[in-house]
Amino acid sequence: MPVFSAKRLRTYFLVGTVTGILYVSLNRDSNSTYQIIDGLFAAGVLPMVAGLFLLSKSLDAFDLRAYAKDKLNKRGDPASDTGSSDSSGSEEKSESENAPLPKKEPAPSFREPLLVGAVFCLASIFSSLVLL
Repeated sequence: MPVFSAKRLRTYFLVGTVTGILYVSLNRDSNSTYQIIDGLFAAGVLPMVAGLFLLSKSLDAFDLRAYAKDKLNKRGDPASDTGSSDSSGSEEKSESENAPLPKKEPAPSFREPLLVGAVFCLASIFSSLVLL
């Protein structure tokens, strides 16, 4: 299995390039050197943020919140309350409570946007050292 997807690399590189070009064209700075440095940095931030979001998603950072919300919704649902109990005083758990959590689909890879963001940010740092 390849580590990087060429299609995703092109997509994030295109998003970063368009972001950088828009930033440079909309920025009204008097010094063009600063425009280039800032444009490269802006081009790297957007893919980097997307990559960090996908990284946190792949580390299951959002699962606990979704699971807790689902459990709270089930607890507040009046249809789940039967109102009757056994003579022994113990209630049986429904099958939905005993069922394992469904398997989730794998998150998209976070490597491509992090790589593209890092390349643009490093280009910004390098250009600030060379041009200034």
